[in-house]
Parts: sequence; C-alpha cells; structure tokens
Amino acid sequence: MVGMALVDAPAPAFNGHLTPGGVARVYQEDTTGKPIVQVIDLKVIGTPSTANSPGRRYRLIISDGVHFQQAMLATQMNTLVAEERLQNLGIIRMEEFVTNVIAHKRIAILLNLEVLSGPVEKIGNPVPAETAFKNDTAAATPAAKDGAAAAQSVLHAAGPAAVGAAGGTGGMKPAGGAVGGGGGMGAPPSGGMRGGMGGIRMGGGGMGGGMGSGGMGSGGMGSGGMGGGRDANSMWRQNASGGPVAVTQGAPGGTGSSFRPIASMNPYQSAWTIHGRVTFKSALRTYQRQGQEGQVFSFELTDDSGSIRLSCFGQVATRLFDVIAMDLVFSVSRGSVKPANPQYNRSTSQYEITLNEGSTVAPVTGAAASAFAVKYQFVPIRELERVETGAFVDVVGVVSDAPETTEIMSRATGEPMRKRTISLVDRTGTSVNLTLWRTTADSVKLPPTGSGPAPVLACRSVKRGDFGGVSLDSLGSSSFSINPDIPEAAELRGWWDSVGSTQTGMASLSASTGGGALTSERKTLGAVVEEDVPRVGSEPRGIYFQTRATVNFVRTEGSIYYAACPETKKKLSETAPGVWNCDATGKEYADEEVDWRYLLSIKIADETGDQWVTAFNEGEKLLGVSAKELNTLSKTDPDSFNRYLASPLGKPYVFKVKLSQNMYQGETRLRYSLLRAEPVDYRAECKLLLSNLASLRLC
Repeated sequence: MVGMALVDAPAPAFNGHLTPGGVARVYQEDTTGKPIVQVIDLKVIGTPSTANSPGRRYRLIISDGVHFQQAMLATQMNTLVAEERLQNLGIIRMEEFVTNVIAHKRIAILLNLEVLSGPVEKIGNPVPAETAFKNDTAAATPAAKDGAAAAQSVLHAAGPAAVGAAGGTGGMKPAGGAVGGGGGMGAPPSGGMRGGMGGIRMGGGGMGGGMGSGGMGSGGMGSGGMGGGRDANSMWRQNASGGPVAVTQGAPGGTGSSFRPIASMNPYQSAWTIHGRVTFKSALRTYQRQGQEGQVFSFELTDDSGSIRLSCFGQVATRLFDVIAMDLVFSVSRGSVKPANPQYNRSTSQYEITLNEGSTVAPVTGAAASAFAVKYQFVPIRELERVETGAFVDVVGVVSDAPETTEIMSRATGEPMRKRTISLVDRTGTSVNLTLWRTTADSVKLPPTGSGPAPVLACRSVKRGDFGGVSLDSLGSSSFSINPDIPEAAELRGWWDSVGSTQTGMASLSASTGGGALTSERKTLGAVVEEDVPRVGSEPRGIYFQTRATVNFVRTEGSIYYAACPETKKKLSETAPGVWNCDATGKEYADEEVDWRYLLSIKIADETGDQWVTAFNEGEKLLGVSAKELNTLSKTDPDSFNRYLASPLGKPYVFKVKLSQNMYQGETRLRYSLLRAEPVDYRAECKLLLSNLASLRLC
C-alpha cells in the first residue's frame, strides 16, 4: 500500500501589481490605504535565543518596486512567519499599520496583513524612502523635537492650576494662534518650570511662560490681533488620499498638540497624544500593597472613533482625581499602553493606558472641546433578547415609568442599599426594566411618573441581566444622559409625543419569569431531557423550570466558592498574600473586604433521572452557612467544613433551574443553573398532588 502524506498548499503565485507609491504613502504616515508591497528582507531582531522566545520580533523591509523602508511585525502576527506563510520576497497587503520614529528611523509597524503570494523574483530596483523623502520631512523635525522636550508632566506641578502641561508630541504647527504648552509655540518663559498653561502665541507678540512648580514664568502679550489659524479649529484635515490624519487644535483653550484618534492607539507607538471627553470616572480607592498604602482610580476618554480606559495609581491618582471631571474634555500624552482584558474592559479599545509621573494631562475647552461628542452604539430594546447575559450595551429610550427610589438590604454586606427600577421604551414598541443602584439611583435626576413630560434617557455601558426575563442594571462604569442633544433622542422624542405615548399593547421584555418566585412550570428531570433539551437552542433567554428533587452529591474538588469584588461581584485575583485585585474596577481589597460567593456543583435526582446543577449564592441556603464563613472553616476547623458540605445530602428541595446553551472550547454545551432552592413544603406538595389527580378525571 502506498502511503500518502498531507502537505500544506503552497502560497498562490502573484499575478498582480504592487501599489504605485505605496511605500511613499506609508513613509508619509498615510495609514488610510492598504498598499500591496513586497517583503525584500525578513529577519529576527536580536540573538538566536531571542528568536526562540514567544515575544520575538521580526524586522522586514517592504518595497513597492520604487522605494523601500523598514518595518516591524507586531508579535500577534508572528505565527505567519512560524508557519512559513510569510517569507522573504513574498507579497503582502498591509491591512492595518502605524508609522513611528524609532532610533531616528521611520518604521512601519504591521498590525495586520494578508499574505498574497510566496517568494517571487525581486520586483524593480527600489531606493531607500528615507533618502528620497528626506527633504520633504526635514522641516517637521525641529517641531517634533521641541514637542518631545516640552512634554513636562502636569503631575510635577502643584495643584489643579498646573493642568495643561506642555504640548505632547509636537509635530504639526498651526499657522495662526494656538493655545497649549511647549512644542516650540510661543516665547519660552524666563522664570519657573516650562509647562503649565503656557505658550500662547497671539499675532506678532506672544504670551510666554506658564505656571509650573517653579513659579509663574514671565512673558508679555505682544501687539497685534490674534493670528488667523489655517485649520486651527478643525479636528481633522484631509490628506492627499482623502483620509483623516491628526492635526493641531489651535482653537482657544486647546492644547496645541497633534493628536491621534483613540481607535488607533496601540503599544507600538513611541509618542502619542489623544483627546477625548470623560464618559466614566471611578471612585478614589485606597489599597495596600507590600506594606505600602496607595490610591487608585480610573476614567474613560471618548472621541468619535471610540473610547479607552486610563488608570492612575499612587501620587498620580491623588493629584489627578480632583482634576478629571465627567463630561470635560482632556488631552493626554505619555503613558504605558498595554492590551486590555476583554472580559473587564468596557471601552471600545483593545488597549488601556496607565498614567505615570511622566504623563501629560491638559484640559481642552472652547470650540475644540465641542467636537468630542460621546459615541454611543445603541441596541434597540427589542434586540436585547439576542444579547448575551452579562454583556454591556448602550440603550436609549423614553422613561415611561419612574417609581420613587427604594431601599433594600444587601444580602452580601447586610447594609442598606438604594435602588430605583424604571421602564424604558423605544420605537420598537418594546419596554425593558432598568435598575439604577446605589448612588446612581439619586444622581440620575428623573422626575416621578406623571410629574411632567417623560424624559429620554441615553444609557452607556449598562449590563444586560436576566432577572424577570431581560433586565438592565447600572454599574460604576455606566453613564447616563437625560434628554441628550443627539439625533436618536430627538427622533425618539418625536415618536413618543406623536404616537408612542398613546400606543397600547407594548411588549415588555421584563415581564417573563426570571430568578424570582417559584412560578415556572413543574417538571421531572426526565421530562426536561425529553421536552426542553431539544428546543433549548432556539430559546436565547434559556428555559426555566422547577422540579422537586433530592441532593445526592456535592462536589468538593475544585472551586467551591470564589473571592468576589464587593461592588461588581466579579472574580478577584490574589496579587499578594491577603491582597486582592479587581480587573473590572482596578481596585484592590484586603481579605476582610472580600465578598466570598459560592460556585457549588451539586447532583440532584428524582424518580426519572439525575442532573448536575451549578449553584451560585443559593449554595448558602443549601449548606446553611455563607461562603465567607465556610472559607474560614476550611482553614480553622476542617471537621465543621466537611459537615456543612454534607448537610444537604439526602434532603428534598423544590428547585428552580435555568437550562441554557453555551459554547466552551468550540463545543456546544448544556448548562443547568440553580436559581432558587426551597425546602419542600409538604402541605403545599399534597395540595399539588391532589390537584394533579383531580385533573386526570379518573373513573
């Protein structure tokens, strides 16, 4: 028998053409196109040991047949080289890239690419782009150097008056007046530290200096009116290919520095400045780490390309907390950019920024600030049924019902907690309940139902829940705007005033039964397998049922409970002995602050079969002890710990269970989640049995 071996198909031959002027556009930082180029050199940067490391870096030289320049491959694309799909003399399409200056050389960072061909003959006789375009870019070099030198951190100055530090990366300089620090704009101060609110050039004279930690710098306002600024009030200018590039904001109150769209942020940029409106600001929290006490808070900036999270620790947090304010616009440059955890990052960016002592934070005001509107990605209320439980969404709706705020007792802490559950409705003729928790219940100033026109509420980053069917919940990162000045709100207002307020028969996503009372259909476990399992894939909200069954096994291997954030209830990670960190909020907690929650796996059985069920905090009702107490017993009294775990065995309960379908490692799996567990009320069970017998109408 002749054996056969499977081999990878060779890369297709290249029959097309390289993009004319492609390298020239890349070199001139035009990232709007997707040029087709040839790789005329490919090698690992560093030593042979570097080549074997997971974080190895590859250097390329790309050519369009006329010019060539250096490039680097982002590490997430290394598999193309490891699998020999990307090779020297191959042809690629540059799908996504940025251009940076590294060690005085202009380098293209390839973030995403498509391999069009394997190795072919070298095309053309290209010359270095750096030599060909050297004269075209020389004029910009001094400004860039001045801007980098002037990027003094606001954190070195004393108090909020110092905000507005020097102007970021420098780069492009407006022809007219510009407000902002450093960057070579305006006369330098003769006293004090360069930075602060400095560098205002007005006509022929200039008001130099600025407030720094060294004092107020001197300077004078020259004669002549404010110079007219070409592109001074524009957030974008168009480049030769018609795409947007960052330009200097020269409007009064701006920062005078070039800035990038937030969506373009990545760790491969050596210098950057972003502008955005504050759409979220956390509380200032104190944490303990290695015996040292510090403070931390985070905030989120949004422009019309997206949003990104910024975190501040220690003295940086202390100095900036009173400066950063909701709805204000800020310019930020210099900081550590790293990939964000998608499980906890609610911004649109794949990255997040940590500010440090070298960072620059400056307010943007006036016409420049008005350009930065909050970017929403609204989901119609009717479509919330298709949104995964636990996901964060933006919703806009008319507040059709707004009862007064109430107070409940927190099961986790035993402390009073304020809540307000309102109803939102939109043009789909569908409503949903939104619960505003804690301080949000009071800070969102909604009039009670019937006290005036129903307001329109825009909600950003609210959590999709399943209490009572489909529900929405506010979290610390959520933001709300009443009657916002956006087209969606105006359209919704017109619909409500003309049609919606008198429309009858609107559907409510929050009307069906969720995790509350035991009102679902009673079934045996065997009936669930026969009737409900085959149709669970067509039920996006899952199937709810209740059953009377007995606990016959409690799994003690693995996780029985987990350390949870007292605010978000998300899982914490232990960063040091007795120190826990919440990735969702960036806060740290000591052992005594942690909210321990159950993650209990039990097997229940009735006369028709058995089933493994996951019990979350209902585990407290089954075991008769809180997860926090059980965690303590596991360390101090193992015998009592084991007795509590065995206590529900052999006992009957009426369980309310949610049957759903999810994906795990590429496979579809069924999930049984315990929502409620009640000891059997035998009097009620007898009445139910008698009712069932009567319905059979036996002769």
